[in-house]
Amino acid sequence: MNKCSVIGQKEVSKEKKSVEFCKYIPKGVPKLKFEVGCVHPNTWDNIMLLYSDDDFDYMYGWCDGFEQDGYIYQGHWNDGVVE
Repeated sequence: MNKCSVIGQKEVSKEKKSVEFCKYIPKGVPKLKFEVGCVHPNTWDNIMLLYSDDDFDYMYGWCDGFEQDGYIYQGHWNDGVVE
């Protein structure tokens, strides 16, 4: 993560809020139905924010070289960081 600062402005240290997964769409389900029970976001090498609405964010997580084997998650993007 890059650190940015503005010259002449006092540095404010704000802890960023991590991405949260709440539900996911399981593989092989004929209807798009979200299920409870997810992995932690740091399981994936990549997480892409697909769509946001007032209640939830929709994300796609996958490992490098296996884009087709990822999962769609419903959760909260927050500040877009993963720890």
